[in-house]
Amino acid sequence: IPQTRSISQVKKVLSQLKFRGDENGLDALIRAADEVKFRRAAEVHFIFVTDEYVSGAYSSMDVVMKMKTSRIKVDVIGRDEPFQKFVAKSTGGLWLPISSLTIQ
Repeated sequence: IPQTRSISQVKKVLSQLKFRGDENGLDALIRAADEVKFRRAAEVHFIFVTDEYVSGAYSSMDVVMKMKTSRIKVDVIGRDEPFQKFVAKSTGGLWLPISSLTIQ
């Protein structure tokens, strides 16, 4: 969907998503950087949430270079793995372990 400030529209779209199998987090980051359009002077943050180790067709270095050249900060809520910590640190984002989140 196009960017929106409508929380109800975002909730509607998220409720219709179907999930299956492995996550290709590396590919998702590259695809988002290529497809999402932002205002010229926008400070861009991606919030990458996963409970999986990353995988995909792109290399970790490809992803980090794409985020840096696109000036995208990647905040990660994820696994304790080197790539997830590295992409957050090298782009100026934050890393938090997903295990630190609790459902209330």
